[in-house]
Formats: sequence, C-alpha cells, structure tokens
Amino acid sequence: MDSPSKPLCIQLLQAQDEDEVTKIIRTNPSVFEQGNWLPIDGRQDNFGLVEAQGRNPERALIEKITNAIDAVLIKECKERQKDPESKQAPRTIKEALELFFNIEDGDLSSLSEDKRDRLASLIYVVAENLEEKHANFYIFDKGEGQSPENFKNTFLKFGGNKAKTYFVHGRFGTGSFGVLPNSGDNKYQLIISRAFQDGSDGLWGWTLVRKNRSKDIQTKHAWYEYITNNGEIYFFSEKDLEVLLRESIKYEGVDIRSFIHGTIVKLYNYDLANSSDVDRDLFRIFNRYLSSPALPFRILDAQVKGNVGPGKEVEGNLNRLKKNKDELEGKGTLQIQKVLLPKLGYVDIDIYIARRRDGKKSYIESERLATNEEAVSFIRNGQSHGELSRQFIRDDLGLEYIAKDIAIYIDCTNTPSVDFDDVFPPTRDALRENRHRIAVEETLRKELKDFEALKDINLTRRSEVIAESIEKTKDFETFINDLYQLDPMLKKLLTGPLRISDLSSRGGPVEKEYEGKIFPTFLKINDHEIKSNGYKSIPINSYVRVVLETDAQNDYLYREKDRGELLFDFNGEVGSYKL
Repeated sequence: MDSPSKPLCIQLLQAQDEDEVTKIIRTNPSVFEQGNWLPIDGRQDNFGLVEAQGRNPERALIEKITNAIDAVLIKECKERQKDPESKQAPRTIKEALELFFNIEDGDLSSLSEDKRDRLASLIYVVAENLEEKHANFYIFDKGEGQSPENFKNTFLKFGGNKAKTYFVHGRFGTGSFGVLPNSGDNKYQLIISRAFQDGSDGLWGWTLVRKNRSKDIQTKHAWYEYITNNGEIYFFSEKDLEVLLRESIKYEGVDIRSFIHGTIVKLYNYDLANSSDVDRDLFRIFNRYLSSPALPFRILDAQVKGNVGPGKEVEGNLNRLKKNKDELEGKGTLQIQKVLLPKLGYVDIDIYIARRRDGKKSYIESERLATNEEAVSFIRNGQSHGELSRQFIRDDLGLEYIAKDIAIYIDCTNTPSVDFDDVFPPTRDALRENRHRIAVEETLRKELKDFEALKDINLTRRSEVIAESIEKTKDFETFINDLYQLDPMLKKLLTGPLRISDLSSRGGPVEKEYEGKIFPTFLKINDHEIKSNGYKSIPINSYVRVVLETDAQNDYLYREKDRGELLFDFNGEVGSYKL
C-alpha cells in the first residue's frame, strides 16, 4: 500500500517531539487502530526482554551505532557477491576492514583524512531539539537495509539473526531494543529501510514502534508493539531519500549526497541523563564506549548554528591516543602481553599515561578519555563491555599520582564467546557480579602491581608533585647543601625523587639521548642461566627477569607501521610477559 503510506511516513519523520507523533496517530484513527498494531517478535510478554536492555541511554545509542556499522560491513560483503554467513566471508571485523576498505590491520588511526571523511559519511547520528536532558535523534546508515517483508525477521525480532555472521558486532539480536525504554514517555521509534539490491528498484518499508499501556486489555504489564497495514509492513516507492532527509533534518552540512538504500531510525524525546551537549559530552561518551570502532561515524547537533561542516567524526579513544602521542609519557603505550585472565584466556593490556601539563589537566583527564567510574575498559571488537573505576587504580594498585592521567584497555576480542559471556552480560555495560569477576580483578591487580614501569612512572610523578610543593629557590638549595656539609648522611636521605642540586658537585659529560635503529641489527641475551643451559627456569607462582640488549628504537614494538615482535618459546603455562 503506497498511499497514504508515504505522506504519513514523512509526517512522522518530521515530527518535532513525541506529542506531535501522538497527534498524528490520533488524527489517523483508521490507520492506527489497535487491530493494526502487532507485538514485537509476536510476543505479548516482550516487556521484560525490552526493558532489560539499555539501562544507560548513551550506551543504548551505541548499540544502534554498532548495528549501523554491521549493516555497512554486510552490504560490502553482499556487494562482492559473498554470502555473509558463508566460509568465503571474513571471519573477523579486522579481516573485513582489510578486505572491504583496505584498512591495514583494521587500524583507523592510519587512515588519510580524505578516506576517513568518506567512511564517516556512511553513518550519522543527528540530534535535534536538545534541551533539558532529552533530544530527538536520527541514526542512519548506508548499509544493507531491509526489504519490507524482512522487517519482522530483523528489526522486530528477538534473537541472533547475525549469529552466523562472524565479522560483525551483533550476536544476541536484542541490543537495538535498548533505546526504547529511554525514548520519551511513549517509547516511539520510527524505522525506515530499503534493502541494498545492487541498483535495482526496491521499496522503502516503514513502521512505528511504541509502548502500549492500554487499560482496555486485562494484563499485568505493558508491551511493545509496531504498526502494520493489516499485518504487513507499510511501504512506498522512492529511488532516493536524500531530499526528504535534508528537508527533515534542516541542516545543510549533513553529507548525505544520495540515500538509495540503508536504514533511518528516529527516536523522540530521548533521555540523555549524562549529556547536555552533543559536540562535547556525547562526543566524549561515544569515543569512550567505542574506543576503537570498526568504522568512523559522525555526530551532529543539527540546531547549533555555530556548527561548521558535516559534524564531528567519532573514531574512538584508542585511535585518538595513537594520534596524540606527544601528550603521552614515552610518546606511546606500555603493554603487558599475553596475560592469562580467568575465563577470558590470554589478553593484551594496553596502558596509556598522559603527560602533565603546566597548570592544566592532562589530555586524558581534560578530554575525559577515562573517568572516575570508567578508567579500565574491557573491550571486544573495539567496544567496551564493562569498566573498572579509578579507585581500582588508585587504591588497589597504589598508583595515586597517575590515577587521573591513565587509561587502560584490556582486549578480549579473541576470548571464546561462551567464556566471555560468563564474565559479561549481553547488555555490554558492566561485569557480572560473580566469582569470575573477582578472579579477573585479582589477576589484574597482581599483574599491574608487579609492572615496574608503572611503579616507576608513579614514583616520578610523586617526586614532581612533591618538588612543586616546595619553594625551589637558590636560597633553599644553598640551605640544603649547608646541611649536607654538616651531616653527610642527610644527603642519602634527601637524594632521590626530590633531585635537589648538589652545588659542590662538578658537571660531567652530558648524556646523549638514545636514538636507535629503525630495525634492530642484533639481540643479545644477558642472562647467565640461559647462556649456560639454553633456557630459563621459572618458579611456580613466581616470576623471573631476563635482560635483553638490542639497538632498536624505543617504539619498535609499539609503533603503528613496521612494528616488531619479540618471539620466544616456553614449556608449561606463563601468565604474562612485560617489556
């Protein structure tokens, strides 16, 4: 049924709040009569499943974004005549990015500005009428889309319709419903979509979802339902929705260009409990929860007149850290490799510590790359599934002096799903409160507390803070040096982190900064046991130190391009190794 389907869909798309949507429903009683509403997934008892999702409204929006990313990846797969569920399809997101977009190692930080700009234009999150902690949202993507007859098996169904597609985020088929409990009082969601059909004419399907609190039907709870045309999804014919989208969003900078397939979702009066500004707050939240998204995307407050251009590109905090090495200690990352965590298996831990700024907050603190509640992130395919707080860093690890300037990422991408689910629930917003979480935290605590590099940086930072609290004047240094003369033992007590100059000492040669070679020319093992026996014995539940010498540059093992690797063999089980 094409008429009045299209005009009604346009009215809903252009509605400025949920009250206007309610008015459209009431002025079209024959279209929206109760008999045309069907429960999501055909289940009148769907309330519990929907309401269990999306406890955090911003995280619920992330699920819509990852669905959009999945849709773009699946579209690229179909465009190459590959069945997304077949063995010929990529097996990981990283493999898909390399195959579809020629992104080496799936690393967005290596992209040119032009390429990142083109990729970001495939997915948009646009806010309108942002006020009093709520806004309308458009989320649209130029992905695979769905035909009208397939809505019921995708957008309106619980369950893993992506369970056999390995190069996408989605597994459970429930995450996209998380936005509904946060969508105003009536929980409206408009869905418009058209399937990618390689240039052939297709139909745009649409439906409106709502929460039904009907008092006319005897029931213990409400339920979620969607509008149909006598049981079928409404549709209309239109080749390109570019003009319609531009007229709806009313912002010239939106880089739509053409919209001939894909999906548009609109949410009304959406709650934003933790955000009051799209360009600042929501931008930072998205970058934190999608620390390394498979694809960049854009967010935009369409009604802020000060905006210039098509919106802010979100590329994730991990990519932001890699691009801002000058803001970091050592201009890079510390890493603990192959840490054996209970249930999660071997994982890599990346640690970023921001430099101090004179009189200012560090890059990590000022940009809220980590927060009091979210400082240690467990990520899978670049998406955070749960965090530990700064209290863990400050109190459990004893790293008080760098706690505000540190961001830690634990990559669980290679953890088998069945084990991962024992630690993290499908909601992707917390660790489970069970014995597995306790075991993971205990192992992390030991690994990080034993990491000498972290202790050294914390001690250095402590020294700097103490030194700054003392008036560093020539008179003070002279006074301390006079004390040195009176009691030589005092020097041993005062030297170390304070670095008070010894005015009696003579200057020596200036140590030249180490440069190193791009590629190492030798690797020497300075360990007596290995030289004598060919191996190193490691006591059970303990650790050993092996000193290696090479002439490579300091960032050889961590740089983005031509990165090196330290390879070694061991018998038995090794919990981790740190360099």
